[in-house]
Amino acid sequence: RAARTEILNFCTTERDRLENETAQALSRHAEQYLILQEDILSANADIEQRVDAICTIRLHNANTEINRLTLALDQAKRERESALETKRQLEVQLERAADRIVHAEHILHTMSPSKKNKNGLPSSSSSQQLLESLLVQDTPEADQFTPRSQQHN
Repeated sequence: RAARTEILNFCTTERDRLENETAQALSRHAEQYLILQEDILSANADIEQRVDAICTIRLHNANTEINRLTLALDQAKRERESALETKRQLEVQLERAADRIVHAEHILHTMSPSKKNKNGLPSSSSSQQLLESLLVQDTPEADQFTPRSQQHN
């Protein structure tokens, strides 16, 4: 009986010791789990902040590039409009020049033979008068153009 009690006491003591060690181990693991959980939450917060910062920078860079491209597009549109206006003005000038050529041809065909030289071309004074009559036509260019004979004066 004494041996049985001694074995029972030993088993009880051993069980209590193991339960205590298990409780302490569980407590340590729980603390480590909480620490790891806090570390993970902190790491996630850091990652989110870094991702937000990277996204903000990339968004800013993208907006800057969009603004640059928008300005370039606006400039290209202005240049295109200017080129179209220049083209339109040149077409008008070309049309007026063609009209003056037709007018000059008409004058040459209707010019009296006395105003032409032996080759059938206008004499020097007739050429000057023809040129001046063509330039005096009602065109804006006529106001800006000076006959070559007067450019040297």
